[in-house]
Amino acid sequence: RSMQSDFVGDNIQLMCGIINGCTNFMLTAMDRDKKSYDEALSEASALGYAEADPTLDVGGFDARSKLKILMRLAYGMNVEEDEISCRGITELTKIDFEYAKMLGGTIKLLGVAEKNDA
Repeated sequence: RSMQSDFVGDNIQLMCGIINGCTNFMLTAMDRDKKSYDEALSEASALGYAEADPTLDVGGFDARSKLKILMRLAYGMNVEEDEISCRGITELTKIDFEYAKMLGGTIKLLGVAEKNDA
């Protein structure tokens, strides 16, 4: 709602952020608590963060659907979901987090959209 009322006069060039709580919880558990993917998913499910079938969350599809809505609100464009790149977290392992830490970072699932005026 705030995109429709609070940012009416603004020209939004870039949107970037964490837009799925389940995967964010899981990635934090895998990074900070050194849990495996399965352990993190089990905990997310037990706490009610994951759906009974978490495929939409862990596959990145929920984030993609939310990004589509945000793009419509920010840019006034209706993009088909299959035109939005989508990559989930299902293939991540502890070694991915070790590499990220070696590079001084971590791993997050982000929704990113940038306006291209070309």
